[in-house]
Amino acid sequence: MMKMSRLQASFLGLLLCSVVLMVSSSYGTNKPGVCPKERRYTKTDSNPDKSCQNDGECDGKKKCCLDNGFRFCKMPAAERPGSCPNPSKITSETNDDMCTSDSECAPKAKCCKTKRGNICWPSVGEKEGVCPLPKMECYKLQRSFCNSDTGCPLREKCCADDCRKTCKTPMKEH
Repeated sequence: MMKMSRLQASFLGLLLCSVVLMVSSSYGTNKPGVCPKERRYTKTDSNPDKSCQNDGECDGKKKCCLDNGFRFCKMPAAERPGSCPNPSKITSETNDDMCTSDSECAPKAKCCKTKRGNICWPSVGEKEGVCPLPKMECYKLQRSFCNSDTGCPLREKCCADDCRKTCKTPMKEH
């Protein structure tokens, strides 16, 4: 068995740490959430301005997501309260998807389907106030009584209530 000097052992340890650091940083940080589905485009951009390789390169909560063959920093997919208007009332100038998730739209807007593609559109049916917090943790989902505020009477909002959504009187926003 060959003996190493302290200097050789230190150098080997430093080398090993460097390799581990390089490998772990190449994978980046895997942030919570799921990327929105890829959008459909009729034209592809062969030279995207801003691209990423992993979540660690993206600011805040954004994730490095595949979109039209390239990777971009995007907010994780999320659905917002409210609903889309009747599809016949939404017009789209293009056959491209401008969004695939509400998280890709401005606040109080939803990603709505049209005959030509998805587009961000102001939400309808979102009522004022915030839902009260559920009283307990859910272990088995149950059938909901509503799926948006438009299905609730008067001022009531469609809120998570333990294991299902139900119409509730909202609390005032802070």
